[in-house]
Amino acid sequence: MKVVCHDRTAALRAFAKATDPLGDPFEKPYLLTFEEFKPPRGLNQNAKLHVMLRELANHIGYSEGELKDYFKQEYGRKKAVNIGGREKLIPVSTVDYTREEMALMLNHVDRLSAESGVYVEGE
Repeated sequence: MKVVCHDRTAALRAFAKATDPLGDPFEKPYLLTFEEFKPPRGLNQNAKLHVMLRELANHIGYSEGELKDYFKQEYGRKKAVNIGGREKLIPVSTVDYTREEMALMLNHVDRLSAESGVYVEGE
């Protein structure tokens, strides 16, 4: 269960609701994690990314998917995956980006596009 709380009262209410059916004491232990909520990237940001990638792809001769993979590898957020004792950092899907992370990605695409002579107007 994930809940976004803006104050202590909301957090206590969410805790009470989540733990109500668990009994007292809990039948098994639970891990509670508190972290800052960062809103996910917006749909407009996603649409803009794809327009920019498509325009750049048409100009430099790669596919939109290839460019998206390139930018995620170069500038995107990564997660560690450990298989057989070997850890690799792999790019996270842009669907999991925060608004700030997507804004940074758009800036990188825009910069490389401008360096390549490609300018995308509007949203």
